[in-house]
Amino acid sequence: QAGHAAASIAGSDAPLAALSLSYRTWATSNPGLYTLMSAGPLPTDDETTRAADRGIAVLRDLFDGNREHARWFYVAAHGLVLLEINGRTPPDWELDSMWTQLADRARLR
Repeated sequence: QAGHAAASIAGSDAPLAALSLSYRTWATSNPGLYTLMSAGPLPTDDETTRAADRGIAVLRDLFDGNREHARWFYVAAHGLVLLEINGRTPPDWELDSMWTQLADRARLR
């Protein structure tokens, strides 16, 4: 996933928006796998920890190394994608707009 995330932002004028789109697209294209990957306690084995570290490093770099901003963005993106893939969004929510706003507002930090 980290390699896919890095490729999605390479050369982008709006890397956070590109990463958001990539994250959302992958999750909505693979809802069962996304749900499975985020269910239960976080695994603590070395391989999983290294993979998670690579993924968060891509995001942290977009926030100039600010781990807290990266975490808050992840929390918001994860929550929004779970609502979307589980059909838990009201009909009047404009999801495309919400994802754009998520990236735009996070950049304002």
